[in-house]
Amino acid sequence: FFLNLSYYQVHTPLQAKEEKIRKYESKAKALGLNEVQTFSEDEFFPCDHKKNHRVKRRLVQSDPVYAGMIESLDESVGRILDYLDEHGLANDTLIFFTSDNGGLATSEGSPTCNAPLAEGKGWMYEGGTREPLMVRWPGHIEAGSTCSVPVTSPDFYPTLLEMAGLDPIPQQHCDGVSIAPLLHGKSSLERDAIFWHYPHYGNQGGMPGSSVRCGDYKLIEFFGIKNFSSLLIPIIFASSFGFFFVSSLNFISIDLQFSLINISNNLILLSAKGTLSKAPGASNFL
Repeated sequence: FFLNLSYYQVHTPLQAKEEKIRKYESKAKALGLNEVQTFSEDEFFPCDHKKNHRVKRRLVQSDPVYAGMIESLDESVGRILDYLDEHGLANDTLIFFTSDNGGLATSEGSPTCNAPLAEGKGWMYEGGTREPLMVRWPGHIEAGSTCSVPVTSPDFYPTLLEMAGLDPIPQQHCDGVSIAPLLHGKSSLERDAIFWHYPHYGNQGGMPGSSVRCGDYKLIEFFGIKNFSSLLIPIIFASSFGFFFVSSLNFISIDLQFSLINISNNLILLSAKGTLSKAPGASNFL
């Protein structure tokens, strides 16, 4: 069988069971989160329909309704796993648990915070594009193992085909690769880069743009802007491009007019006249 189960939670409207809300209100108070600054109101939205409103960033994870929704989601997923175990199906069932975007951190109630990642849903930064991914297949995938190789949701289709013993259908999954080798303990994939394309404004404050991730580096282009330096984020922009070192969160500042950067002999994109300050440990700039 195949099941694609897309939960509505966690999502707006924010609604949770009353007993769970009370539970997490008490927990937030016990942690002292009710005494710290929760939000910052920053720049105006770039989209026309919200141009008179400011981006509202949550600074801590303290929303009891959101927490209650997450616990209910966890309970529901647990019931499915329990059913598979009780009916002897777990060893024959491959489960992927993931999300389609980062947490909502900058608008529509701003119920969560993705720190230390920047921003959230609707943004090209890591807080918007890095999601959780857990895979379960008892007897086939080592329980408790971890992998740091970046993957993306278009990889799921070719992976499921391979792990089900079926032939690939390249014309249907040209943007993804099978991550089966990673699930079996390998430490790399034969892929040069991962790409994102988000060519429109959203409701969360992000700009239209595209990005590319190559190894530990990520380059973002925002469309149609000459100066993006006003955003309160840990990347300094003097142009519409941001380029930074992902794995250690040591960010790189750029002042570019564009040409080419070569990283470890892999041509990735743009540099030129201007200055580039490198992050600690990032030594392969030519």
